[in-house]
Amino acid sequence: MDVWLPQIFRDNAEKYADVCKCPACIARMKKEALNRLKPLYLLGSPGEVPSMEHLKGMPSQQEVIAVLEDVIGKVREQAHREPQARPSGPQFESLANLRRRNDRKGR
Repeated sequence: MDVWLPQIFRDNAEKYADVCKCPACIARMKKEALNRLKPLYLLGSPGEVPSMEHLKGMPSQQEVIAVLEDVIGKVREQAHREPQARPSGPQFESLANLRRRNDRKGR
């Protein structure tokens, strides 16, 4: 999502010029898109590249872009009136960042 969403906005600047791109709206777009796509879970060691066999269930780039464009249209229609500084609600954080933060607290 972090790669494709900016690319869609860049490639279609005129089409999406009126779409709010504040952190709250971007987070909402990502959330909506991820909830529409089939989840794919892989097990492996850090740094290990999954085999092509494991990637067969992944959605295609076209499917992801189609879902994102639909979500952008819905967020455009329901955008908030005033830009928000930060998205509200729980946010996802990488496991590495959680470990670093917990390591700092333990010192």
